[in-house]
Amino acid sequence: MFHSWVPFLFLCGFVAAAPLTESLLDARASDTKYLFFFGDSYTKLGFSFSSNLPSAANPIGNPAFPATSSSGGENWVEFLTATYNRSLTLTYDIAVGGATVESSLIPPAVETVDLGGQLSTWEKDAEQHERTGAWDADNSLFLLWFAVNDVNQGFNLTSDQDSLYEQDMTIYFDHAISLYDRGAKNFVFLNCPPIHRSPVVRGYPSSDRSEEEAAETVFNSKLQDYVQRFRESHNVNAHLVDTVGPFNEALNNPKKYGAPDATCANTDGTSCLWFDHLHPGVAIQKLVAEKVASDVTTFFTT
Repeated sequence: MFHSWVPFLFLCGFVAAAPLTESLLDARASDTKYLFFFGDSYTKLGFSFSSNLPSAANPIGNPAFPATSSSGGENWVEFLTATYNRSLTLTYDIAVGGATVESSLIPPAVETVDLGGQLSTWEKDAEQHERTGAWDADNSLFLLWFAVNDVNQGFNLTSDQDSLYEQDMTIYFDHAISLYDRGAKNFVFLNCPPIHRSPVVRGYPSSDRSEEEAAETVFNSKLQDYVQRFRESHNVNAHLVDTVGPFNEALNNPKKYGAPDATCANTDGTSCLWFDHLHPGVAIQKLVAEKVASDVTTFFTT
């Protein structure tokens, strides 16, 4: 059964301003690294090429740092940009809330921009304005997190999940190859977290919860296979980051992370593990960032 009231992956919370670290402000231009993010509202900050661009003073460019995100505070993008690195890191966040890999294959719950559209935005604005700095194959990292909407909107589209997510991955990695053709060499792909444990999915009928959990498994298995193939066929540094671990760490130990239980939600981003019915709060977002930094140590520790 289709849940028209589900997935608004574009809800936002407000965050308090925080100063940047001295190490970021003092970093030498020659050490600058570039992060390019694509995804949905788990990743979205609201960046626009038509406004202020990333700089040492504000490494996410716009909006002001820290930005408004769906976590109620900093999200994994901001933690990676300003916390888990040792050099000036400039971030271009192209993510759009509600996005799936391909809107015509897995229709999103809201009007949005899918991965192909996000890449078009990046290519057009980057070329027109020369606005993505002096990035090259070695000092740049392309991070893609498409999973939550593809699973949450796709699990009940068909009984043949294997075929659906095979098509999804084919499109996904055609776009990854497009990035490679534009000069990208370093990639991070994040898999689907256990969204069957989110407040909204816990409210589904048991049969739908089971189908969604099964879809998570199929999606993640396909993603793992395609990342490996991409790595071997194009000689790229392609990392697959497992987000299941960070989510389960917090959800299995809620009090350790300042929450009374694993199911409550609060838009302050810190009183509960969930910001709302489907979006994780700050603690989980930080754990995801830690996992990425740990898995991609050669980029974030040099």
